[in-house]
Amino acid sequence: MEVCVNLKSGDYTCHRLDVCPSHEWVPFNGKCYYFDGAKFSADENDELCEGLEAKPVRVDNEEVYSFLRSELSRRDLARVWIGANDKDVEGEWVWGPGEPVSFTGWRNGEPNSNNGDEDCVIMKRSGWVDISCSMKLPSSACETSYKISTLSTYTTLEP
Repeated sequence: MEVCVNLKSGDYTCHRLDVCPSHEWVPFNGKCYYFDGAKFSADENDELCEGLEAKPVRVDNEEVYSFLRSELSRRDLARVWIGANDKDVEGEWVWGPGEPVSFTGWRNGEPNSNNGDEDCVIMKRSGWVDISCSMKLPSSACETSYKISTLSTYTTLEP
């Protein structure tokens, strides 16, 4: 999609909104989401996302939570890794390197840190579940922001 904006100077600039990196990504609410059905651990999911210049999925509100649940159903996936963890301090859930989790979608009885080794999170259609970070599960999920690139700036010529 191309968007052109008139500038105060009388010139205008055109930008191309590359909604998502490729057709494999799903656009939603200003971000693009990628799903991969291969078996990965939480760390391998992080590496996959990094290689795609993205990050593990972050669920900050009911809107994103509902979108992900519908994608799980649409793709017939049982679960996806999301970026929440309590690796540093048991019971203190953070996104990636340390931003606190404010919205949660825990399934009944979760988080339970079963066996004391459940520091990562998967999202199922029924809610979030804490699980061992080393468990290899299908599937992975990554997110990235929309990309905007400037095509050109034009000067309006005086007659």
